[in-house]
Amino acid sequence: MLAGTMTTAPEEQMSASAVRVEPNATGRWVVRHDDEPEPLSEHESATDAERFARTLARRENVSSVVLYDRYGRTHWLTSAPPVPGAEARETA
Repeated sequence: MLAGTMTTAPEEQMSASAVRVEPNATGRWVVRHDDEPEPLSEHESATDAERFARTLARRENVSSVVLYDRYGRTHWLTSAPPVPGAEARETA
């Protein structure tokens, strides 16, 4: 389902420079900066969104990628390791 190491941390520990992955009202997954309301991209699956978020975090030197699952749980994806073959691009 979701690739990578996941850890859970309290909401108050989230840095303003985190990249967020979260479901939207239409059942798709969006990626956005923690301090921005507008999504940077939208994806069919959490895995695709996570891949995009990790690539974006690496490019922007952001150390935190945070996944909010459909059940309201917070998963901190520690560091943004390389994702072979991943390209940061928007999907419609």
